[in-house]
Amino acid sequence: DVMNRAYDETASGSSLVESMRASATALERGTNRGPTNVRDMLDEAFAEIGSDVGPTGIPTGFAALSRKIPTGFEAGQLILIGARPGMGKTAVALSYGLGAASGGHGVLFVSLEMSALELSARMVSDLCFNGEQGVPFAAIRDGELNAWQRNRAGEAANIARGMPFYIIDAGSLTIGRMNMLVRRHARRMAARGEKLELVIVDYLQLLHPDGRSKSAYESVSEVSRGLKVLAKDNGVAVLALAQLSREVEKRPGARPQL
Repeated sequence: DVMNRAYDETASGSSLVESMRASATALERGTNRGPTNVRDMLDEAFAEIGSDVGPTGIPTGFAALSRKIPTGFEAGQLILIGARPGMGKTAVALSYGLGAASGGHGVLFVSLEMSALELSARMVSDLCFNGEQGVPFAAIRDGELNAWQRNRAGEAANIARGMPFYIIDAGSLTIGRMNMLVRRHARRMAARGEKLELVIVDYLQLLHPDGRSKSAYESVSEVSRGLKVLAKDNGVAVLALAQLSREVEKRPGARPQL
């Protein structure tokens, strides 16, 4: 398969290497791991049910959402947040990522739209919120801060510096290239005594499949499958944002569908 793909002029060398590694890993796992007896799985499931251990996933940090997902987001899961443009998808994902990082969970934010500098400023603004008072992102971006806001922003920046929160900003990425970056970053974090547990992708439609160009539907399907594989192979939760069409507003109740 890799030899055949090497003739595709649109495929990069790095994506071919990563594809070969992923294929080799899949073959090794397929060879070494036989069928699982359901008896063993049931024993493990009931052991977890009867244990006093709390939620094993990453808490959402949002009370209403935590009631729906009390276990939090868990390793191997692909979670999608879909909304129309300008509805605050990035803000929600950033707040969730900060909440996870403040709890010691390693976070990698892959931004295909905003720069790392803009995201950092948004992080500081988010961390500045204190009850009714906060520091607007626009004030930080434009440098129009009063004395209290400047002190508060400085305190928030110091908090952010101590978090295992990392940003990759890239104008364009293929799913294979992203997989390679995530693996490399996970190894670097492990060398520092940290563990990567959450990968946030902003946003799904800006990721490209490997190889030849496909229809929009095929591209999104392949990228979604790739993100799910990334989550399982790397033992992380993947939170991907998805842009919904404004056509949803024409539907009765404006309720999105799969």
